Amino acid sequence: MGKHKKQTLHLNNSAPRGEHARVRAQLLQIQQYLLTGEVIPRFRDGSYHHLIKDEYGGDYTVDNGAMLLWLTHQYIHNVIELNDPTLFNLVTECLMLYKECILQNHTELIEQFQQNVQPKARQLVKTYNHKKR
Repeated sequence: MGKHKKQTLHLNNSAPRGEHARVRAQLLQIQQYLLTGEVIPRFRDGSYHHLIKDEYGGDYTVDNGAMLLWLTHQYIHNVIELNDPTLFNLVTECLMLYKECILQNHTELIEQFQQNVQPKARQLVKTYNHKKR
């Protein structure tokens, strides 16, 4: 594990701010929070995660996005991505597949994810949050 600089998350400036809000609202209608399964307390607590990063041409769209709690998003980029890029890619792929299961209503796979992945993700983010304090 080398030393890496923490990333500052930013919006893809190619879309107007109103469009960002529309995309986020549409994502929230279909998924809540993908990784941890926690319900959004307020709209502003959500953070858009590019499934294909904007630096690789990923747009700020419903198809290319996942809504995460802000702290979860920070954890994914500042801990997982910086320390284990392979795991970061797997987490992103997992988000893509889970989102597709929601859209296709694959109930059994959704339940497996909710029972096996979401509790572990919540615990990791919770631990990260306590370490930051």
